[in-house]
Amino acid sequence: MPEYFVLDTNTVISGIIWTDSIPAKAIAKARAEGVILISKETEAEFRDTMGREKFDKLKPIHLRLADLEILLSVCRHIEVLTPVQACRDPKDNKFLALAKDGKATLIVSGDKDLLDMNQWEGIPILTARQFLEMDI
Repeated sequence: MPEYFVLDTNTVISGIIWTDSIPAKAIAKARAEGVILISKETEAEFRDTMGREKFDKLKPIHLRLADLEILLSVCRHIEVLTPVQACRDPKDNKFLALAKDGKATLIVSGDKDLLDMNQWEGIPILTARQFLEMDI
């Protein structure tokens, strides 16, 4: 049975901008060892965040968006139907809902609000470094 992973916006953006970073390696591991899940809500947040001008000095927008498209093309789109109100930051509930409806193995996050939960409904929430250090 394949492993299903949810990657938060922090992980995806960092991994695309800094291609030798821990988040980039976590993305590569998730792609190699399982399936990355996305929803229309998480995809919209990835696109919105990736388009922010503040990243222009780090990597040109056309390269950021092209790299994001490559990643999105190999992700599994999940229709999220379960409302979730579990995280102290309501904007992060979309990742929990995706994990629940997509039957995710784990969530990889750089977000303190998610990481402080440690796990949710039996789904571990790990940093990119923790994910890289674990055997799947």
